[in-house]
Amino acid sequence: MATAPNLPPIVEAAGEQAVQQTVRLTLIQGGAAAASEATAVGVAEAGGAVAATEGVAALGAGGAALGTLGVVAAWTGVGLVVVGLGLLGYYLYRRSHPNPAPPTCTPSVTPCPQPPTAPVSSARPTVPATAPAANPGTQAAPSDVVKLRCKKEWDDCQKRQAREKVRRLNELANRTGGLERAIPKVATGDRDAADFWAGKFRKEFERISNGQMNPGEAKSGATGRPDDFMDPCLEQKWQKMKRDGKEGEFWDTVSPDHVQDIQLKGNPEGPLKWLDRSVNESLGSQIKNSKVNKVRKFILDCP
Repeated sequence: MATAPNLPPIVEAAGEQAVQQTVRLTLIQGGAAAASEATAVGVAEAGGAVAATEGVAALGAGGAALGTLGVVAAWTGVGLVVVGLGLLGYYLYRRSHPNPAPPTCTPSVTPCPQPPTAPVSSARPTVPATAPAANPGTQAAPSDVVKLRCKKEWDDCQKRQAREKVRRLNELANRTGGLERAIPKVATGDRDAADFWAGKFRKEFERISNGQMNPGEAKSGATGRPDDFMDPCLEQKWQKMKRDGKEGEFWDTVSPDHVQDIQLKGNPEGPLKWLDRSVNESLGSQIKNSKVNKVRKFILDCP
């Protein structure tokens, strides 16, 4: 076999140094790499420890918060239960203990308590010196009084008839304790019957005054005498116009009037009187518009 050649001593020494340096560099580089890896591992371990510590702290804080909310909710529920039990107890107590009835008193045994009365002052109220005097004409009429007025254009005979009409109404009201109005209006049957008897009174009066009928035969109460007129002045007016040939004009100015008006629940059959048409319609309209249900007095303003 072949043998290695023999090298000079210098060459061998240089080769050994080169080998040693190579081994030294290799060892140094390996140590550096190991140190780097060890440092990285240490950092990673430190980061993990920090993260673990923070996680534990977060979990602890969350648990504490949930625990606090649970305690608050529990005490709230306890409070509601206590309030409910209190209301239930009050309800049961009121059912078993109703309000006592007010005590009764017998004057002969137990005097009845009297409410306190305010002291009455003996001092007279003072009225300012400038206070205006009350005007009787502006005071409100009582609820059972009807005020009527004459028209300014009426002559003396018309005013006399109005006064006599009101006098007869007051006489009826005093006798019966008041005249009630037909509310809300006169029944159609009563109005028709009243018109029928008024027409009959007119015809029978004319026949009696012309000598065509005896007063005793009249069914409407007509007599043909001055008593058939509301006031004697109207009968005198009729006689004068009859002499003057104006009797037709006279009958156009008068109408049969129920002494107790139908709207005051008068009898449709009468009694009836001749009354100036303007007076009859005006007073009847004023009574209707008064809205008084039961009239105890009529007051006529007729200067």
